[in-house]
Amino acid sequence: MNGFFADTPAWLIFPILSAAAVLAWWLYNDKKAFAEAPPALRQVMRFLRFAILAIVLVLLLLPVIKLKFTNTEKAKILILADNSSSVAAGINKNFTAEKVQAIYKQTAELLGNEFETKLVSFDASANTNAEPDFKGTATNIAAGLEYAVDYFFGKSSGAVVLLTDGIFNRGFNPVFELNKLTVPVFTVPIGDTATHRDLAIKQLNTNKKATKGTLFPIKIRLTGNLCTGSTTELKILLKGKKVFSKEIAINSNRFFENLLVEIPAEDIGLQKYSVVFEPIEKEIGNENNYKDFLIEITEESEKILLLSDGPHPDLGAINKALSENTLYKTEISNLRDFKGKLSDYKCIITYGMPSVANFNQSLVQQVFKFDVPVLAILGSGTAITAFNKLNTGISITANRLVTEFVQPEANGVFDLFASESSFNDFAANLPPLVAMYGEYTTSPLVEVFAWQKISSVITNKPLIAFVAETPEKSRSGFILAEGIWRWRIQDYKTNASHVNFDKMINKMVQYLTANKNKERFVVETETLVEEAVDIEFSAEVYNKSFEKITTAEPTLTITDSVGKEFVYSFMPQGNNYKINAGKFTSGTYRWNASVTLDGETFGKKGMITVKKLNIENEQLTVDLPLLYQIADQTGGKMYMPEQITELRDELLKHNALKPAVFEQTSFYNWIEFRWLTAILLILIAAEQVLRKFYGNY
Repeated sequence: MNGFFADTPAWLIFPILSAAAVLAWWLYNDKKAFAEAPPALRQVMRFLRFAILAIVLVLLLLPVIKLKFTNTEKAKILILADNSSSVAAGINKNFTAEKVQAIYKQTAELLGNEFETKLVSFDASANTNAEPDFKGTATNIAAGLEYAVDYFFGKSSGAVVLLTDGIFNRGFNPVFELNKLTVPVFTVPIGDTATHRDLAIKQLNTNKKATKGTLFPIKIRLTGNLCTGSTTELKILLKGKKVFSKEIAINSNRFFENLLVEIPAEDIGLQKYSVVFEPIEKEIGNENNYKDFLIEITEESEKILLLSDGPHPDLGAINKALSENTLYKTEISNLRDFKGKLSDYKCIITYGMPSVANFNQSLVQQVFKFDVPVLAILGSGTAITAFNKLNTGISITANRLVTEFVQPEANGVFDLFASESSFNDFAANLPPLVAMYGEYTTSPLVEVFAWQKISSVITNKPLIAFVAETPEKSRSGFILAEGIWRWRIQDYKTNASHVNFDKMINKMVQYLTANKNKERFVVETETLVEEAVDIEFSAEVYNKSFEKITTAEPTLTITDSVGKEFVYSFMPQGNNYKINAGKFTSGTYRWNASVTLDGETFGKKGMITVKKLNIENEQLTVDLPLLYQIADQTGGKMYMPEQITELRDELLKHNALKPAVFEQTSFYNWIEFRWLTAILLILIAAEQVLRKFYGNY
């Protein structure tokens, strides 16, 4: 391949043109044959013949040509614009909704002249088509960065311009998404950067349930800015009555205090408490001075037994998760030392049983009779052959000494109990567990909560699974790998709390123990939700033989504070029933569910508090350290809104953002150029007409 022509030396064009010129000159050199033709016209005919011969010879001897095309592609800039209400809610008048919208528009227009830009807004999630309106009720910066990861997947050039106040209250800490990005992030703080006089209840943690006559803990994190010398009161109210009070003296401009308060659980049922931080003089905004929470007071704690042939961190993590819930009272025992009655417990959680050490086999046999619900963790100490003989519904063909690292992949059709969609996000960042390598066989009674995922391959091997209750056996659950203690640590590392891990374990135990008293109608829902969240109900119905059925017609009625009723019918979904009642405005609602079985009516009732969503107003000061960290960690920089021009100049100088030049070579046959055929026919026709009138042959 050389020059303009393919597979043929380009220098052949010169002999071809020379040959065409000689032939044309020789043909029209006979003056007698063209005596009637003027000399100038004879030169025209000679040129026509030369052109015809040149084209024909080129078509015959140089049939293929190559053409090169050069394309210039601008670097891609993804503009992530915060659409939450907090960016336009500060007291700084430079950041009204109209002015922030103008900043976004200016950024897009200024960068669009030099780069290929795309503007994506985000609040609780990324919105690729919606124009920013600053009505977002929550902020998930990580969701915006996740979109950027997908947008630049497989690309090493480009950049993200992040316009936000850095205040996030949904999703993971955005810093944990940065290692997935292959491009720099340039941050632009949007909102009020000044620090104002403000008190806040920053964080509030408590149990969902407590036992009557016990003290349940409330963990409260208080903060204050520019409040030195002030004194205020922290109160906890129940039905308007003060049940706790403490005077708080603020002795620092950057005040914070962690309080652990214990409140007696007295009245049975669902109780609503309010934690109030009394405002101080000249405080800016009081929305973050109070928080509500609900707690269900029950008659007695449910005893949970954690049993193994030796200590293991997995049982320790589960014990921590359950001990935070006063509904449960946990006991840890060694298999060799246990002397109690299994029937005294609502659930038994085991590790490594049956054990290769072969301790207390009679007790192991009693545990796996499943008279009491069991949650079993399999690990390196499990005797697989003995386990397979227990008829649990799960059988494993494996060598316990041959292991592999597996990660969880949520089963999207699992419906035994409500599993929040956030579990998928939680699972995506979890460290792997150690599972036995082999084949897993399950019975039709097994429902898989999470599958084993190896690297990016989702297998058909269960990682966490549950076996349905039968008339002979209680429910059971299995974690078919060890190392979940790392999940609890990762949860805290990512979210600064154990809430996701603890919620997962409590949901599992709650499901296993739900029908210990052989209830034929079970209804589950959250007791405290936010305005932006759908209220969902799940239900289970059992026949007289205590087999789960979906042929009944349970109904639900939700009643608001003024007596207005909303009536729903449960719809079968898998082996359960589901209702999505949608979103409700803030307030207290009572619900009553019922089903008729064999002429007998079974009912369940409860209360739901819908909390007004004001988390966007809990903090209005830009988080400059976070924005600086995001930029610095990705190789970008932070610019203020008035420095958008300087940002553009920086992007133009950035090595990774130079326009990409692509050269494309294409090959063509001459016959593909129909216009050339038309020219050839016109030349031939023109020459023949002239020869007819002025030649003698």
